[in-house]
Amino acid sequence: MREWQQRLELAISQPVDKADLSNRQLNLMPESLFHLGDRLLSLNLRRNCLQSSKMTPDSSASQRGDRLSGHLEDIQIFRNLTSLDLSENFLTTLPACLCRLRSLTELNIAANQISALPNEISNLIKLRSLYLYNNRLTELPDSMTSLAQLSVLLIAFNRFEELPPVLACLPSNSDVILPGNQLSSIPDALAQRLDAGGIKRINLRFNRLVAIDSGISLGLAGLTHLVYLDLRDNLIETLDLQPLSHLEFLSCDRNRLADIFVNGTALRTLLLVENKLQSLKISPPPKRLECLDVSDNRLDSLPDCLWPSGRASLLRLHAGGNEIRRLPADIWRCVKLQSLRLERNRIAELPAAPAEAANGLTELLELCLHSNQLTRLPAALFHLTPALVELNLANNQLVELPKLPLRNSGNRLQVLTASFNQFSDADVSFLAENFGSSLRTLLLAFNRLTEINDETMLQFCELRELNISGNQLKTLPSTLSRLERLVTIRAHSNCLQRLPDLSDSPRLRTLDVGCNSTLSGSVRNLMESRLSFLDLSCNQQMGMSMQDLASVRSSSPIHTVDASSAESTLMLLSPPTTPLQTAQRRRSTGSVRSVGPFQFGLAEVAGSRPSSIISVSVAKRMPYPTPDGGLFAMFDGDGDAAIARRLQADFCRAFKAELRGVVAGSGAAPAASPEGAALRRALLTCHRRLRNLGRRRGAACAALHLKRWPGHWQVTAANAGDVEALLVQRPRNPEAEDGVGRRLTRCFLAQRDRDEATRVTKAGGVVTDDGRVNGQCRCTRMLGWSSLHPVVVPDPQVTQLNLTEWDDALVLANRGLWSHVGHEVVAAEVLKVAHPVAAAKRLVDLAQSHGSSGNICVLIVKIRPELLARAPSFADEDFAASSSVFSFDSDQSEDRRDRLACGMRDRLASEVKHQELDADLAEALSGDGGSTVPDDRSTTWTWQRRRRPSMSKRSGIGAGMSGLLLRHVHASLTASDVGIDIGSEWKTKHRQRRYDGGGDSGDDSSDWELDWRWDAGSSVGYPATLDSRRSSIPGSQSASGDAVDFELRESLNSRAAPSAVATAAAPASAVNLGHPHRNLVDTGTEPEAPGAISV
Repeated sequence: MREWQQRLELAISQPVDKADLSNRQLNLMPESLFHLGDRLLSLNLRRNCLQSSKMTPDSSASQRGDRLSGHLEDIQIFRNLTSLDLSENFLTTLPACLCRLRSLTELNIAANQISALPNEISNLIKLRSLYLYNNRLTELPDSMTSLAQLSVLLIAFNRFEELPPVLACLPSNSDVILPGNQLSSIPDALAQRLDAGGIKRINLRFNRLVAIDSGISLGLAGLTHLVYLDLRDNLIETLDLQPLSHLEFLSCDRNRLADIFVNGTALRTLLLVENKLQSLKISPPPKRLECLDVSDNRLDSLPDCLWPSGRASLLRLHAGGNEIRRLPADIWRCVKLQSLRLERNRIAELPAAPAEAANGLTELLELCLHSNQLTRLPAALFHLTPALVELNLANNQLVELPKLPLRNSGNRLQVLTASFNQFSDADVSFLAENFGSSLRTLLLAFNRLTEINDETMLQFCELRELNISGNQLKTLPSTLSRLERLVTIRAHSNCLQRLPDLSDSPRLRTLDVGCNSTLSGSVRNLMESRLSFLDLSCNQQMGMSMQDLASVRSSSPIHTVDASSAESTLMLLSPPTTPLQTAQRRRSTGSVRSVGPFQFGLAEVAGSRPSSIISVSVAKRMPYPTPDGGLFAMFDGDGDAAIARRLQADFCRAFKAELRGVVAGSGAAPAASPEGAALRRALLTCHRRLRNLGRRRGAACAALHLKRWPGHWQVTAANAGDVEALLVQRPRNPEAEDGVGRRLTRCFLAQRDRDEATRVTKAGGVVTDDGRVNGQCRCTRMLGWSSLHPVVVPDPQVTQLNLTEWDDALVLANRGLWSHVGHEVVAAEVLKVAHPVAAAKRLVDLAQSHGSSGNICVLIVKIRPELLARAPSFADEDFAASSSVFSFDSDQSEDRRDRLACGMRDRLASEVKHQELDADLAEALSGDGGSTVPDDRSTTWTWQRRRRPSMSKRSGIGAGMSGLLLRHVHASLTASDVGIDIGSEWKTKHRQRRYDGGGDSGDDSSDWELDWRWDAGSSVGYPATLDSRRSSIPGSQSASGDAVDFELRESLNSRAAPSAVATAAAPASAVNLGHPHRNLVDTGTEPEAPGAISV
């Protein structure tokens, strides 16, 4: 009601000569509209569903004197109307009666389904602007030649195969805008007529223009008056535009150009990105050229014609992604140059500045030289670029920075990226002395830094972001907390032994000190800081004591990362009060997750903007959903974290259900690819469950499923959007150094996939200049964006292949990596690092050093060929017995086991009573109709049942079940007369699952879980998850299909246990504990018990 009231007030407040009824879902126009009569000058009916009366103009309601019905034809009564907008109304024809509105100057019927215009449109003699884009037009009526005042005609994204002749009759100041059609050439006769009419601007983007032998076949050579020409996204191989002497702007991005000839008399902007150019010919030399972009071609040098005598006017020169080996010395004469990008070339040395260019590039703001072969820089580099703001020298072979003293202290360098070089501590001191007051971002990852003293770091008073990962640092400067503007510190993959006190850092939000195997101590100070993102993964000696955490009083949430276990993201909520509540809130593993022949690790980072959040969610579960399979998935919400979390929360269960359905539906003959069909259906199910959440937003996704078959492993990949998967293979030739990257997915971007762009246009969509579909969605296929269907579809592409002994890793990453780092570069970098978490972090740093500023998320699954050849099954007894999930190594000392048992008992002492309840527990279970099934092989027994409506009322079951099971576990732990292996796992779980039973699977408000788990990789046990949102098991009012599974598993080992359990206190620095956030992760990665059954 309030919304309609606001709309009414808005309509009343409008001037009497204008009416805006757009986006009202109208089938008929309201009767009150017709009261305006001849006073109405502007009418906006965009985004409605207006109906036609199917009448001829002579029998309309207005002429018969009847009451107006509000149909489309009744608009003709507004005889003074000058502007009419009927776009997006699903019109198939334009009623001829509307052509009687002779006062119209602007008519918009775009984004409809109109296939032809009536000849009566020539009656609109005052028409100046006509918008016909995104329809189904194949031709224009010849009668339009009488529209002498028509200056704007937009017919983009229609179905024209030939240029309409009526365009030759347009005024000389009009534009020809025809992107998204099916034009292959311009007839010479029509080109001459267009040239005679003085046409100056033509846009032929996204057509089918082909020129193999000569540009004359396109008919463009005859358009001598052209000033603006846009030929992006066509199929042109050779182009000759020398006759166009007035041409100022030319864009030929994403064609197949190998040669081009351009007239440089008036040329100001030349864009030739992503072609196959080996030469560039511009004659005469372009004295007015301001912008040149020839990135991603095959040029081995820049043409000499770019450096005419005298001062050049060039403002921007981009030539990255070529094969340039040397630069001309005349480049220093471009005194007006503001941006110079030469990344991803083969430049070994920068030229020396000539004497006449001693002042250098005084206006240069950006210099990008990453991914070259530079070994040294000019000694006067900083003298020649006094106004430099951003400098990128990453991924070269530089040993030192030029140390020539600067002439003044007015340097403005704010961003320095120098990762993946060989810089030393002296270079850091030089930067602090000369640029400490201006630097805001300093990236020095993977160099040769060994120590940064406190005084040096204190000079970086304006620093916001610091990345010193991958060096040999043993300590971090203690003055980091005194840098008032510092927001991000990344110092992973070093040799850190301790961390400074960062609790007083006023703005520090992100801290990454993972992969520091020697780092030890407590994290209490970090908990007291203002951190919002913390990564302590793979630090085996880093721990937290219960006493320290009990005293923490921080009130800010900390987003922590577990890079190797089954959970990808953990949430630390504070303040903790009791030791058990502390144990609920945080856990981090100290070693990489290893399952079967696979090891996997995760690295992620938020964008560089202060307000950036991680909008990428990852699911990684192995084994899942069967003992001999694994499932990995990534969802990128493009800045929307809620939709990514929702999809991640639904996907694993959806895949498991769909896989069961595919196998069951295939009957006796299994489907050829049940995993591929299940992946596709699971993603579509997640898309469908988004509902209103995915109406005007969406997420790119990719999923991998690993499956063991007799004799080999099979990987199935599915994706929609620009999240991609890559299979990294080792070189089969021993002399080769770089590996091979095999793409498993497809990048669904309209500017990179011509087939998808064609599908979009056929479905009635458009691709805007920035590459977005309908100006909104960046991909042609995504989960969500239901408002753009069928232009944007969620249908994923599925690929399957078998793994071999040459395969090294699987890489799953979002666009933050792939848009800046090539697939072959990723493959080469992954082969350099054996540890999957360290390899993932290295790729993140590499993407940032290449200019990636958004969310970056990388998941790497390393393949161990020795186990891959053996192809073990997770269900095999030998493999299960050797897994560290179930037991400790045999050489573990008895004293350590005593300490471990003591730690486990102390954490339960505050919650359970010391009493033996085995009999009560067995009676409660048997009394409720459960069944106990022993397993002779490992003395493992499991009890599971389906929920009954009256279950919560039975004795021993319901509200007290949690305490009953915990007490039984405690009694088992403290028993001295029973041989118990400390390495066994006890798991007690209450879970109500809502999946297909009428509720929304993304709503986990009814989940209730208690999980006691033993981590063999840590030094103590811990209660892993405890969510007491409900103090009792829900009642019988749940939807059909809900189930409650009770599982109690006790694994006993034949080895003798200690005679008595030690009572000493647990060690202070024991283990990182945590509570997985239910919306972000899928728990339960351990294998199912072999003896588990459902009753």
